[in-house]
Amino acid sequence: MSGQSFFQLVGPLIFLVFAFGFAILWRSFSELRSAGFFAASFLFRAFGFLADFSRPVLQPNLAILATLGFYSMAGVAFCVGVFRLYSVPFPGKRFAAFMIAAGSAVLWFRFADDNLALRIALVHGTAAVILLYLPIALHRRMTRPVDRFLQFLLAANGTQFIVRTAVTLSLEGGGLTLSSLPDSLTATAFRLAISVSTVVLAATLFAIYAIEVVNRLTTHGETDPLTRLLNRRGFDARTDEISRRLKTGGPGHWMLIADIDGFKSINDTHGHDVGDRIITHFARILAGTARERDVVVRWGGDEFVVIIANSDLRTARLFAEAVRLVFEQAEHSGMAGHRVTASFGIAQWQEGEAVRDVYKRADAALYEAKSHGRNCARTAPFNITPTPMKEVGT
Repeated sequence: MSGQSFFQLVGPLIFLVFAFGFAILWRSFSELRSAGFFAASFLFRAFGFLADFSRPVLQPNLAILATLGFYSMAGVAFCVGVFRLYSVPFPGKRFAAFMIAAGSAVLWFRFADDNLALRIALVHGTAAVILLYLPIALHRRMTRPVDRFLQFLLAANGTQFIVRTAVTLSLEGGGLTLSSLPDSLTATAFRLAISVSTVVLAATLFAIYAIEVVNRLTTHGETDPLTRLLNRRGFDARTDEISRRLKTGGPGHWMLIADIDGFKSINDTHGHDVGDRIITHFARILAGTARERDVVVRWGGDEFVVIIANSDLRTARLFAEAVRLVFEQAEHSGMAGHRVTASFGIAQWQEGEAVRDVYKRADAALYEAKSHGRNCARTAPFNITPTPMKEVGT
């Protein structure tokens, strides 16, 4: 086997490995649909390389159509994947019109006015336009360093298509024929460029997916699956950040503990499905009442913690009362018209105070609210000598 043939066979193997990798990502994380399009793109690239390798044994027109078709499908799948990766709608109509126009021009210079050099220039020029369009269309979504690197790679790849094609065609364009093309400088430079660019692009995409997967796993680990609120672990991970937002000399944060009254009885009498719906509804009310800077946490069971950030006692009490009234008036399916209420304990979180101490005082206020008939809010006395900041449970 010649070195040229070996190179033509190694290329598809590289593409197939990447296609397999993206397919595994897609199967493992079905929400990462863009990975499925990248898998298809690299699979079509492999088929395009194999069609190119098979030119000597294929009918010339069939070889041209197969190679052009596979590379076109690879390009379309890649573009859809990039748009989906950044959650931007794919401009399908404009893209289809452009691809049809480019494809028609290429076929014209094969069947109507046979000109190999112009066909090569059109194919590579089409690829360059697409690659240069992607970073321009998506520049507002490409904000992270790894996104900026992908943006650079796309632009650089598009530029090399133009420069490389211009140089190689200027050197041998006039003497190119279908029989000499497979071993030409133009074809060799194309295979080398697409192989190298594919490896770098694929590695960058895998890095982006690695960051995305880690973020998703972290989010899943720190998010309550029923209410989609932060769980206790998520709150603990943000304790330092929340404490830093305490303004020196300002009003401080307020911790509010909210607890659904008689929830165990609701679960025992009406079932856990009804209980889950009530918890979900209560969580929506809490989240909907909170401001953007506030933090809402499902602490466990039917207990929630809300951090009312940099506010005064009046704001904390208004929050508790607003939630209490809305929840008290809500109707819940499966409860046969019975109302459900909640009680609240409020405590000020002063600068430098340990979270566990704030929680203890808010919990004591909640106990007082429960002892005074429930469906009300109580405020803990101010803590005069705050202790150093620590996480709850330490």
